[in-house]
Amino acid sequence: MAINYSWDFPNIEVQYTSNSLADVVTELRWQLTGEVGGGEYFDGRVGVLKVGPVAASSFVAYESLTKDLVTAWVTASLGDEHVTELKTTISGSIFNMMNPSAGGKPAPW
Repeated sequence: MAINYSWDFPNIEVQYTSNSLADVVTELRWQLTGEVGGGEYFDGRVGVLKVGPVAASSFVAYESLTKDLVTAWVTASLGDEHVTELKTTISGSIFNMMNPSAGGKPAPW
């Protein structure tokens, strides 16, 4: 069962001005989704990453943010072990959806 994982960021909170910087990211709401079979089976986890003060020398302009960059920030902050735990949880949930051990059946008459 090959699970396709994807990161999404439905909301990015910014401070409009901070010192001489504009649109400084302060909070990232993230969603990690795993799906199989073109989305027939899927599950996900969500979270929030609070971003601390940023030095002007490492500041990235809001317009220059990319999904890959923001994903790297979030995964680095969460750490490899936690990202693996998230994916394991999602994988287990999808496996249970695909292979239920119980469920409802219609009346036999």
